[in-house]
Amino acid sequence: MPGVSPFINYNHSVAYIRIKEFNARTDQEFMVAMDSLFGKQQGEKDLILDLRGNPGGYLEKSTHLLNQLISESGKVMVTTRSKTGKETVYKTTGRPFFKPGKIVVLTDENTASASEIVAGALQDHKRAIIVGRPSFGKGLVQGQFNLSNGGALKLTIAKFYTPSGKLIQKPYKKEDTTRTRGGINPDILIEYEDQDTQMIWQMASRRLLPFVIENKLTTQSGTFTSNHFLVSEFMKQNKLPEEFRHLVWQRLKVAYIKQTSGPDAAMRAEFEVDPFLKAALTCLEKKGGK
Repeated sequence: MPGVSPFINYNHSVAYIRIKEFNARTDQEFMVAMDSLFGKQQGEKDLILDLRGNPGGYLEKSTHLLNQLISESGKVMVTTRSKTGKETVYKTTGRPFFKPGKIVVLTDENTASASEIVAGALQDHKRAIIVGRPSFGKGLVQGQFNLSNGGALKLTIAKFYTPSGKLIQKPYKKEDTTRTRGGINPDILIEYEDQDTQMIWQMASRRLLPFVIENKLTTQSGTFTSNHFLVSEFMKQNKLPEEFRHLVWQRLKVAYIKQTSGPDAAMRAEFEVDPFLKAALTCLEKKGGK
């Protein structure tokens, strides 16, 4: 399954790309996605880059992506510094193939490592507005060394710094739960759910797809309200309190639309119910962001 998911021409002016991780093929898949969105005769669009839940991966893949989003040459994308003090500075080439308009980057508490490099560079150079929640805070560069027994050893070999010189590594002390001392802080914050509520929903959400498959939707999506019997049934099966009703309705609605009408229709529904995406659209409607 591709690690880059584009959504073509939402509302004829906004393109959306989700990057799940920075693996060996991410830069190639990103270029294909950008070509489908910003290629010849596609017109100028703004871009929403969704890095939520992205655990990172290859550092160089993140710099390849940044080279397509920052048009100026010689701009620092990221700096790595080893324990001995050796620095490596990655700078932009100034040769992007595509020219998106304004950019919004979505982050959450699971946005980490290489994805934080992207968010941090775009934020520092004022090329993007960051919407969401503070990122994970993994500012370490790791190298993998193959062993003679067929195994591998992964070692931390350096730390990375954003263009402004910020080290985003979160504190090592386990008792320190402050979210603002590590990671990339968003320009526009999407409020956290209560920790207990978040855990309950994470457990229940794993049942969404099996529930949709087991319980076919026979009514039109327009009548699928928060009081629909399938919403109540899902809440009953997962022992969810009434405060979850609106959230359950939103997620079930998107899941059913995806099953019945395909991913593009589901993505349109996401823009109607996802608070991150709704905030991103509001940002793009305002001036600035370039």
